[in-house]
Amino acid sequence: MTGGPAAIICLALVACSATPAHPTEGPISSSQMPEGPFAVASPDASGPTARIQSQQAWGPLAVIDASVSGGDWGGIAGTLDISDICVTVDDLGPKTLIWPSGQTTWSPDHQAIAYDDVLSGTRQELRDGTQALFGGNELTEEPSWLAKPDPSCPGEYWVVTNIVSNPGS
Repeated sequence: MTGGPAAIICLALVACSATPAHPTEGPISSSQMPEGPFAVASPDASGPTARIQSQQAWGPLAVIDASVSGGDWGGIAGTLDISDICVTVDDLGPKTLIWPSGQTTWSPDHQAIAYDDVLSGTRQELRDGTQALFGGNELTEEPSWLAKPDPSCPGEYWVVTNIVSNPGS
């Protein structure tokens, strides 16, 4: 055998580079999908593969690359509406909720949002129909999206910073 380990590594690199790992156009096959239910797209990922990875990781959630360090600027109250493509609350009109990635996870098996509220130190599980007060603020500038809201979701966006479930009870 000639060439030794360096030749084997070189052949492996050539063989792997012949097939792109992430196509940017055309249909996506199941063999191109990442493994597991919580595959996450990087913040700068784009193209059809990134959109499907994002949908797997975040479900219907609109998610920004952020953690909440404290404080909120206001609050909206209402009943959480989780559909297949949007998560909204109706407070004088529907608002799409925007979730910080550092505190939020989506459970597709339970169709639930787990939110680690850094202000209260609690973990909340929210489902469709949950009554809550969502502390936060309106989205005023373009954030670094991990999962953009579906274009059909209401265009008024509310960034969640803390949550009081079942207010008044």
